[in-house]
Amino acid sequence: MSWIGVGLLAAGILAAQGISTLMRQDRTPEVRFFGALTLLLAGLGLVACGPLFVGRLVLSPELGTVMVEGSLARFALAVGIAGGCVAGGLGWHVARLGAGWASRLPWLLGVGAGVGVVAATRLLPFNPDDAATLRVYAYDLWWPVPLIWLSVCVVDTALIVLRAGSTLWRWWAATILISAIGFRALARPTLVDPTSRALWLAALVGSGLSALGLTVTCARRAILAHREGTLHAPSLKRPTLRQSILLTGLTLVSLSVIFPFVFYLNVDTALLLAMFIIGWTLIAELTEGGPLQKLAQTIVTAEVPHARVLLAEWWRQVRARLTGWAQGLGAHLKGLVSPGSWPAALLRVIALVVALVVLSEIPNSGKTIIEPFNASRPTGPDKVGRAFSDRLFHDLGLLDQQLQPSVVTPEGGAGKIRYVTMGVGTGMTNAALGEIKDIAVAGVHIPLTLLVAPVQGPMHALLNVRVITGNVEADRRSYTVLASASTGMTWTASVPRDGSKVADTSAADDAATDLAERLAFKIISTDRRFTPLGMTTSWDAFQAFREGLEAWSDFKARNEADAQTYDGLTRAIARFQEATKQDPAFALAHYRLGVALEDDGQPMAAAQAFRAALSADPHFVAGYNALAYHLFFFDDYYYATAAALPPKAPSTEVARQARRDEARALWQRAILLAEGDAQTKASAYYGLCRYALEARQFGAAYFYCTRAGKIYAELSREVLSALRGRDAEASALNALGVALELSDALHEDSVAEDEWSCQAREVAASGTVKRATITHSWYAATALPYYRRAIALQPNDLTVQCNAASTAYVLGDTHPMRALESLAAAHRTLADGYRESAKGAGSDTVASASYRLALEQYQRAIELDPADVVSLNGYAYAFWSWRLGWPASREPTTAMAESAEAHARSAVTLTATQRSALEAIVRSTLGEVLLAEARPHEAIVELRYILDHNLAPKHASYDELRWDLAEADLCAAHNDEDARLTDSRHIQAMKMEAGELLEGIRHNEEPREFRPFSNAPRRLDPAHTQLACQRRFALQSVGDSAETWFRLLEGRPHYSAYKICRWLGVLGDAYDGSLEPLDSLWLHVWGSGVDGRIRVGDAPRDAIFLSYTPRNSHGEYLARLENAAGGPASGAYEIATFANDRPDRCPRNQIELTFIRER
Repeated sequence: MSWIGVGLLAAGILAAQGISTLMRQDRTPEVRFFGALTLLLAGLGLVACGPLFVGRLVLSPELGTVMVEGSLARFALAVGIAGGCVAGGLGWHVARLGAGWASRLPWLLGVGAGVGVVAATRLLPFNPDDAATLRVYAYDLWWPVPLIWLSVCVVDTALIVLRAGSTLWRWWAATILISAIGFRALARPTLVDPTSRALWLAALVGSGLSALGLTVTCARRAILAHREGTLHAPSLKRPTLRQSILLTGLTLVSLSVIFPFVFYLNVDTALLLAMFIIGWTLIAELTEGGPLQKLAQTIVTAEVPHARVLLAEWWRQVRARLTGWAQGLGAHLKGLVSPGSWPAALLRVIALVVALVVLSEIPNSGKTIIEPFNASRPTGPDKVGRAFSDRLFHDLGLLDQQLQPSVVTPEGGAGKIRYVTMGVGTGMTNAALGEIKDIAVAGVHIPLTLLVAPVQGPMHALLNVRVITGNVEADRRSYTVLASASTGMTWTASVPRDGSKVADTSAADDAATDLAERLAFKIISTDRRFTPLGMTTSWDAFQAFREGLEAWSDFKARNEADAQTYDGLTRAIARFQEATKQDPAFALAHYRLGVALEDDGQPMAAAQAFRAALSADPHFVAGYNALAYHLFFFDDYYYATAAALPPKAPSTEVARQARRDEARALWQRAILLAEGDAQTKASAYYGLCRYALEARQFGAAYFYCTRAGKIYAELSREVLSALRGRDAEASALNALGVALELSDALHEDSVAEDEWSCQAREVAASGTVKRATITHSWYAATALPYYRRAIALQPNDLTVQCNAASTAYVLGDTHPMRALESLAAAHRTLADGYRESAKGAGSDTVASASYRLALEQYQRAIELDPADVVSLNGYAYAFWSWRLGWPASREPTTAMAESAEAHARSAVTLTATQRSALEAIVRSTLGEVLLAEARPHEAIVELRYILDHNLAPKHASYDELRWDLAEADLCAAHNDEDARLTDSRHIQAMKMEAGELLEGIRHNEEPREFRPFSNAPRRLDPAHTQLACQRRFALQSVGDSAETWFRLLEGRPHYSAYKICRWLGVLGDAYDGSLEPLDSLWLHVWGSGVDGRIRVGDAPRDAIFLSYTPRNSHGEYLARLENAAGGPASGAYEIATFANDRPDRCPRNQIELTFIRER
């Protein structure tokens, strides 16, 4: 049962209880005032249910506040606060009457009303400058004035019920309770009302002085009584059963109100209301002298047999009444079905048909019913008519889906969003009972239409049901359909004939298809439900829009599986633009264009498209929401820059804040317009929550996220499934936890050096890596349940899991963090963050430390999941970014280079059969790693494979791949020119290809708003190559001089002829300082798919086979001397290979490497 249902039930019970009390004939003044008090509480409950029903009241036990939205909700809360204070005074008055004490009603009600009025003025707005309907007010439940008043009322009432102590002692107990509440309030980190803390300090001083004065007075009286000999030890009487029950009821009522706010627990609302009702029922029964009091008296007097007799008599009366009701109902039903004269039977049938028609039409409210169309002739057109209704039904449903704007929904704790398309569900359906021609009653056949039509017509008008009928006609020139609706609208559509015979089935089917599409469009374009969507009446604009929507949908469905769908995105943008040209007032086309431009990484153009949609239709709710999210996350829509380019500079703080302020206003506008659109309203409230978090308005964030979460939770199961509403609700819950933790951060807890944390470690300017820190908040214990609820809804979200694990860690529970440490995705996410921060680092030391951390986390992810392609690729790409960005750095090491290449090759192997965008990405990363190792010829092979197999589209998002290939060409040409080993024509061809690729990148970026390569002219300059891929520089950085024991004789390989010309291989020898041969070392040769090791100096000598066809290459193969464990014993040397002079002459197909020990 929901909040509202439980609240209404509680209010109803209290109202019934109060009315029954006031209607008693033998009521005493005590009972009369108790009945009035019960009715007052029932009324306050009904007042509270109003804002709860519309979702404009949010209770926050953690923050100690209640928040409402709008003037009406503010008034309801003010009435509730004032009424509660009056109820406290009235309850005190009832207790005094029950004890037989003098009435103080005017004084008690006057003070209660005064306190309530003052408290009602303390509803403080979070956003005073907003419209009245959107203004959020907060009331501090810890504000001292009403709490002090209610404390006095409750304490004195309880002590009066127990007949305990004099007035002096009761006031002393009240001061103790006030002091305890005051200390509890002051222990809170924040109080919503700025006056609360000062007032509590004053109250504590006052209560302390009062307690001291009362103590002195009590002591003085005790001394005087001792002197007079009248001092006696206080005797504690055992409370009577009536007193015990009353005290129990009062305790339950008090706990139901204060329990969640004192202990910050999210106790189920139904349980709290149940506690209140049970407690109040106990008090009411004993106050009124009802059955409970009689039972208490029976128990006390041991009249158990009499109680059994009363219970048996009550059950007999209830059973007799139920039996009478059942007999009356049976007789009535028997009269309805008993046979009689045919007029009576006819009347009964008519009544039954009317009832069935009414019930059957209720589900059709707001829908369109398609009845079978008629054909003018029974030959060919009859086939068209029979097929036409079904086709029209299908097309109307399809258009209903296609013409819906996507719903923006949050996705995950990281704050990402996505667009989900949902149809409103026209529910197009054939008319019920459409095949029944007549029915027989007492032997008389009566047409069913005669009975149904007089009822259906008014019901259709009342329920806004539209019935469409029509005719399909055909002549020698065209097919024509004439349709009309029960609302009076008519439509016509026609398509030309192709000269086929009238009875041609294929032609009839084609005609039905074309006619149905055109007629469905005309019907939809006049549907009032689509008016807020800025629907077009232009068939040409609609056709272009539909083609664009198909291309965009295909892109969204397959963009990860097929890189070529980016060409579909380009086509979608062009078709949406064509639709807006055909009809500039087509708001939905502008909207879809904005969504596609977001995917295309052009946020400025997307914002213009969204604004055009709102200009075309100022009531387009989805447009307001989409533009708001777009402005809020504006910078995030730009594509990430390539490794060779610096990150895009973020917007200035002024521009960023201006966009976010506009987003906030747009979300508010969407909420005002989206009264019947729960999904958009929830999305807009979540957006306001994100804005409040950014602005550090944590109370407002709590309110907005609570509203969003409740709306998502109340959506139907079908809508939740289509919308992935569980993910959206989880995002709102996660934001609630964040809002609580950030509202009061006490300090930062450092994670132990030997412990892993999902929180990133900071790198100091000196390159020192600091320990990870976790914020310890005063609200950590209350935020953790929100995170856990979010995980239950979205168990795979790493951001939510990290938030929960971090919060649990500061609370002393390390198990969630350890569980997270075992997930490869957690390490990969952490590594991605390090890599991004390294790219934006301003110094070599900071960048190197960050890249080192990134590689460590990627490696850990790979160890946990060796088939994790994203981590394999991430390691390799981080290595490339490091080498490219900081080529003069002493790192990365040779070992890192080898790991990067091995991981890149593993990723290529895992994706080689997919022919997907992922394969293009990982293969290009392999090419980049080879470039970083100064092996451009190998890189060219990998990168050209991508283009030759059409794995990369022409879209600008793949320009980095083309730039990689251009750089590989330029580096290969540069290295070959230095070595003078390659034909000049081949070098010139590589340079020309590089120039064409770079010019293509420039051409790709011309129509785009952000041109990262064009803004860095050197990156598109064919005369400029990267240092990382130049042979001279690479040898210096790839070799590990600290472990170089051997050098290559004369610094180059030696070549000789092998007897078999269709063979190419490498041999190796190693000698110590005295030129004695060594056989304990290994020669390692790798590159171009070769990765072999042989022991040097073995007899007979072994060789590493490279190819059957010797060819010219430079930089494709590397060689290094290693020890038995695989550790480097020399630097890495490039091996050039040469083609045979002619088929039977091969002077350089055997390559010999001789290493001499230097130390």
